[in-house]
Amino acid sequence: MVMKVQKGTICFVFFLLHMTHVAWTQTFAVIGPSTDIFALLGEDVTLPASLSPPLSAQEFEVRWFRNDFYSPVLLYQNLQIRPESQLQAYNGRTSLFPEELMSGNVSLRLQDVRVSDGGLYRCFVDSRLWDEEAHITLNVEARACEEELTLTYT
Repeated sequence: MVMKVQKGTICFVFFLLHMTHVAWTQTFAVIGPSTDIFALLGEDVTLPASLSPPLSAQEFEVRWFRNDFYSPVLLYQNLQIRPESQLQAYNGRTSLFPEELMSGNVSLRLQDVRVSDGGLYRCFVDSRLWDEEAHITLNVEARACEEELTLTYT
């Protein structure tokens, strides 16, 4: 009887150690640029973000949002982009780089940049065991004619 209790205790201790190891090895940071990103009005831009260490993000949730966590610019969940959840203003203009999720690239591609796109973006990544986010600021510039005049919107 004493032997059964010891075996059970040993198994439980090994289980806890294993779960601690799994949780520890799944920790990551979301790395964004250290400076603002600039884009020209009407062009496409990539807001760079990646996992460090480079883990596969294919089975993670990747949520790009502005002010409201529950109104995403783009939501990748359950191995697919969820367009029904995104803000209407971004419908058809956002994407990830699916082939690069394996290497931890969670960058957002934004097409046909508008003045209203300027400002702070948050890239939130959740592995179910760990979550992190990075903040990226997009500045939208409009050039007047062919002159050197540049207007910046944030």
